Amino acid sequence: MLYPEKSIAVGSTSVTATVGGYLKNLDARIIVVSAFQHTALEIVCNAYKLGLYGEQFVWIFTEQYSYQFWKVGDVNCTVEEMQKAVEGVFFCNTVND
Repeated sequence: MLYPEKSIAVGSTSVTATVGGYLKNLDARIIVVSAFQHTALEIVCNAYKLGLYGEQFVWIFTEQYSYQFWKVGDVNCTVEEMQKAVEGVFFCNTVND
């Protein structure tokens, strides 16, 4: 069953941490992300910090990103933390080599 009133649209990267906290409070388990690469990096980093990753979460990214995009960028997470956060995510678009 879908609940459209629970959908969240983010227009600014400055609110990704706030949205992450909101998703955690909702006990969200399936999260669909449609964002440019830099915003996706911030989302992945915030997901790691909030513990929104692992077997109990389904992350679906719908945009095209560079190969191993989580290893590139200026976010406040280590490459190891980013790698841990993206394990098991789904990409519904091609990833460039």
